[in-house]
Amino acid sequence: MPLYRPVLVVLLFSLQHYAAFTATKVMPRAQQHAGLYQSLTNPLDEKAITGVTLKIAFDSQWGVADLSSDKSERFTCPESLDMVHRLRRYSDAVLVGRTTVEADDCTLTVRRVPLNGREQPVRVILDPSRSLNATRYAVTNDGLKTIIIHRCCPSVETTSSEKVESVVFVGIPSGHANKISAKEICEVLSKEHGIHHIMVEGGPRTARAFLDERMVDRAIVIHSPISFKEPLPSNMSQSTFEDAGLVLVGSSVSGVDRIDYYSRPGEGWPSDPAPISEWP
Repeated sequence: MPLYRPVLVVLLFSLQHYAAFTATKVMPRAQQHAGLYQSLTNPLDEKAITGVTLKIAFDSQWGVADLSSDKSERFTCPESLDMVHRLRRYSDAVLVGRTTVEADDCTLTVRRVPLNGREQPVRVILDPSRSLNATRYAVTNDGLKTIIIHRCCPSVETTSSEKVESVVFVGIPSGHANKISAKEICEVLSKEHGIHHIMVEGGPRTARAFLDERMVDRAIVIHSPISFKEPLPSNMSQSTFEDAGLVLVGSSVSGVDRIDYYSRPGEGWPSDPAPISEWP
């Protein structure tokens, strides 16, 4: 028998034992996290995330804007802005109120991070009185789908918005105090438009509308270290989220900002069991 055959047998035997050792020691940990990392890196798997995710940012005094400034400016750090765009990417729709559109002329699209094969989220604007002039703003003139939700009653005046392509009007009957129910909004968007994960990115009024009805499943609260010269008060605090049935499940550092994460009791966070900052 040639000399190289015993050597080859020993070598194959050693490789088999090494492979078995590797599978025993390494694979269980890989298998434990395989599904998680796939869901974080494969945007199609994010469809499993449903409900309402609220994102809101405050300065060091729980203010949401600086009244001393003539123009609304971003005040969170670049790392937090990247996180916001990742959350938009993982959402079926981004929802704001009319005043946010009028103040910021925002697009609400994913720009700072790759889409990874996903489509831009649908933009949803709450405009109960249907008074937004959609011909003036970027969000209703970029060719991407935008839904404007309004009260459906004869007294509502129409605007030139009907002339804007890709804008869909959805009328919802108003309820108590002539307000549109957040629950009704979620149900209509889900049943009629296939929107199952809504990112609420509006100001404190829109945020409170969803929090007061306990329609928020999770909240991402960004605290910036800056202090506005003349802060616009949000009239919100940690108790606002607790009163809405949410609990603080963790915090993380994002650049110079601090992010607090709230969720419904017992539901954890989408990134579990990985660190909370892994999602979005």
